Amino acid sequence: MKVADVMTKDVLWLEADEPVSLAAWTMAAEFISGAPVRDRAGKLVGVLSNADVAHHVAPVMNTRVSAMMTPAVVSISEGASLGEAVRLFAERGIHRIVVTGSTGAVVGVLTALDVLRGIHLSGDSALLSK
Repeated sequence: MKVADVMTKDVLWLEADEPVSLAAWTMAAEFISGAPVRDRAGKLVGVLSNADVAHHVAPVMNTRVSAMMTPAVVSISEGASLGEAVRLFAERGIHRIVVTGSTGAVVGVLTALDVLRGIHLSGDSALLSK
């Protein structure tokens, strides 16, 4: 099973210069816990998660997303195996990975829940015993 088989393909983007309050509202409204962040040129510059927002105790209403996002983006190719993705989740202690296509463009987001859903829906119990 490949990353492309289970990733979220309809990527919700956050803008680096938008207020964190808007980004947090958008994530809540879409029932997601984080999203990739792009700059005005459309370039991937980070990932913002609920944890990033929660770690800041200062008022965040007018803070820009770029001030709170995690700039070190962890990405994986859409053709990578789920095993490779699981290894990244475990080694990096992260909950989402940006998925890139053959040109390096963002084509999706993979979450730990996507992986679990993919294993469950595959019906292959051997995946759980390895």
